[in-house]
Amino acid sequence: MIISFQRPLFWFAALGFALAGVAQAHDPLQSWTTVSLKDGGIEVQTTMASYAAQSLLENGARRPPLISDNFEDYLPELQQAALGLFVVTAAGEVLAPKDASVELTEELDIEFHVYYPPPGAGPWRIRVTYLDRMPEGFVSSVFVEDNAHKSLAWDDLNVERIYLDVPSQTVPAVPARPSAVPTAVLPPMRPQPAIPPWKFVGLGMTNLLTGFGHLAFLSGLLVAGRKLRPVVAVTLCFALGYSITLAFDALNLITTSSHLVDPLIAISIMYVGIENLVRRDEPKGRWGTAFAFGLIHGLGFAQALRVAAASSRRVPVAALVSFNLGLELAQAAVAVLFLFGLWKMRSSPALARAGTVIVSTVISALGAYWLVQRIFFS
Repeated sequence: MIISFQRPLFWFAALGFALAGVAQAHDPLQSWTTVSLKDGGIEVQTTMASYAAQSLLENGARRPPLISDNFEDYLPELQQAALGLFVVTAAGEVLAPKDASVELTEELDIEFHVYYPPPGAGPWRIRVTYLDRMPEGFVSSVFVEDNAHKSLAWDDLNVERIYLDVPSQTVPAVPARPSAVPTAVLPPMRPQPAIPPWKFVGLGMTNLLTGFGHLAFLSGLLVAGRKLRPVVAVTLCFALGYSITLAFDALNLITTSSHLVDPLIAISIMYVGIENLVRRDEPKGRWGTAFAFGLIHGLGFAQALRVAAASSRRVPVAALVSFNLGLELAQAAVAVLFLFGLWKMRSSPALARAGTVIVSTVISALGAYWLVQRIFFS
């Protein structure tokens, strides 16, 4: 089969994959940590969603969301917090961190680098102390490698098991740690005060408006709309679906894994985009699709709510209601924008159909990209 590079759909799909590389859909309940043995010591690199990083700060969850515009304002506190993210021991002796740096990635995740002196002989233990501050379901994938990038140990840690042991027989010989470098036991992080429920309204709005996956799905649902009533019905059914599973998960009535939820969200995005392209006219029964996939998206919203609430127990009902209200307000704003677009294009059906094809092609490409990424590279 020969692909025609003159076809507009090819370029729209290529644009979708390019945008996917920038608009990475983050997983707020997972971090990735690599512990590397260097000639000059140990480097620990960990990457987590900005939601999770902000929860490590004093009153972090009560402050404005951490974004690129205010990253420099948060940077000094993040660098200080980085020094307490881990406790690394060698043969039972605690290694004091020498330095730390913090970066904001292109995907708007936070990347910490913490540096330790060379360890002495004996087994290591890497204790991920920030897991004490994370909600139930948060996972930290930790990989340990030597200076030749040979794997020494790895495991998925969580709030119930916060350390990884590296047996002495797998640890290569390294220069003795200089005696001038002091060792110290890092103090535990202080617990955060409770967040006022009304703050969760803003957090809910921010989560939907900055959650590229949720926005892509909602856009796919609405872009094929041609009349007011179906657009309103689709919006309400999506809201009903995610409200049900958001409440069930937040109240600990069900338990899910982000490893399952995230690929399903990607499938939902790809499905609505392809359905728009195949069925062309306004798909019939779209309200059922919105409700069914809304149930899945609600589990994604619940992950973000747990991180924002910083609670491993049941999320307070007031926080749940406020967070859901924020989601509803943000979704209503998006729906109003689409309704305005439909009104502007009511006199040009051909333009409306072309817009549907363009948006649906990009959305399909985004969903396919995220599906592959979350299954094979997450």
